Amino acid sequence: MPSLTQPRSSETGDPDSTILIPDTAYLDRVRRVLGIITLDPCSSAKCQVAVSAQTWYRSDQAQGALAQSWSGNIFLHPHPNSTIARRQVQKLLRDYLTGRVTSAIILSGRIDLLRQEPLIQSFPHLIHWKRLRHWRWVSPELGLQALNPSFNSLSIGLPAKNALTYSEEWFDNFRSCFSSYGRIIIPEDIDQQWQTEAMAATRSWPIKPVLTALRER
Repeated sequence: MPSLTQPRSSETGDPDSTILIPDTAYLDRVRRVLGIITLDPCSSAKCQVAVSAQTWYRSDQAQGALAQSWSGNIFLHPHPNSTIARRQVQKLLRDYLTGRVTSAIILSGRIDLLRQEPLIQSFPHLIHWKRLRHWRWVSPELGLQALNPSFNSLSIGLPAKNALTYSEEWFDNFRSCFSSYGRIIIPEDIDQQWQTEAMAATRSWPIKPVLTALRER
């Protein structure tokens, strides 16, 4: 079997070689919960063969994508760089709280996000019991190769709403699709009026509101 030890995208200029593609069974469940994936903000051409988002941004243009408008149903598999990944999660949470994002699922390999951004604990989430299988684009000759990461994954759901309350159908789908991956934790106050306090907690984040960022470009 060919080795997965290949040049990084920083050496080849190819973002496909560093962005991991989640297992297709997992992505099927993401689509069952979200319906159409409107945006995948950190991706590659090879990833989109499996994700099939309406709009996507290249992973090597992730900094510029932070200044774009994110909306609709979003699947975020954050950037491998921990700083960029954290900024992506911050932006997604902020755009969700302001109503631009309808719903989202975040799949991260960094469980310490629960500590770094404790606001995500206000949403349904689970730490996978088993390592989630991924794929990586190696080269035109070798194609996609299976990769079993050394980390356990963290899945976070930002639920859709019906008027001012959260959609029960969304929660039912989330539970049925992801309960086999780990124990789902749903905060007791998920349907309370905590959004104002949550938005106040985001004011210290370095990610600018999208309208300001667009004006300054």
